Amino acid sequence: LCQKEKTLNLEHVPPKSAFNSQTRYTEFSWSEKIQKEDPFEVPKGQIKQGGVKFHSFCVDCNNWLGRLYVSSYKDWAEMGAYLLKQGKEPIFVFEAENKNFNRIFKHIISMFIAINDSSFGRENQELIDFVQNEHSTKLSEKYRVFCYLTRGGALRYLQQSVVVDFSVSKLPILCSEISFPPFGYVLTINHKGKLYDLLDITGFSKNDPDRTLNIKCQLTEQKTALEFPLDYRSKEEIVNAINKEKKK
Repeated sequence: LCQKEKTLNLEHVPPKSAFNSQTRYTEFSWSEKIQKEDPFEVPKGQIKQGGVKFHSFCVDCNNWLGRLYVSSYKDWAEMGAYLLKQGKEPIFVFEAENKNFNRIFKHIISMFIAINDSSFGRENQELIDFVQNEHSTKLSEKYRVFCYLTRGGALRYLQQSVVVDFSVSKLPILCSEISFPPFGYVLTINHKGKLYDLLDITGFSKNDPDRTLNIKCQLTEQKTALEFPLDYRSKEEIVNAINKEKKK
């Protein structure tokens, strides 16, 4: 994040305090995953525990993020978990109270920087500058972040990729996605218009970083049955689609 040559520390994504202190998961090869006949079968891999972590930031950057942004993000994550406990409605309308939305947004951006490789930061210097400047409220319109609620399913830590879905856009969508309960996020670059029924939270970036605010929101709950970007079908829907293809 500081773009200096230093020893990298393990960065929890999301922070340990946002329900990611004891996460246990399997790290596997994507080449093995796409060769599986059953898309829901997890390839054999290395079992990791103690939270999902990335060698992305140095100790100084890690501590700096923790000091400035993590407590705001923790508050946001706790609100999301509370919402999901209230019921199983696909749409949640609520008021987010006393939240520092600018700092929440900056930490979300830092998570995308953490999960992508170093070339992502070099190609998107504006994102790094935005996170580094705690007082900034300026981010160009080419960057947008969409948000949804999720109870689980496949964790998504998907680096920048191109998705083609003509039901959403006439052009390919350049995006990166993170999904870890209670929230999922999609960062898009040069995408215009809506993204399914996900909530566009890019406006959080324009809020005063020194103030907490109340904002009315409408979030949808999405399924993440597979580890693929922008796929919000249930397991049943995916199985039916596979069976339909086999009959052709």
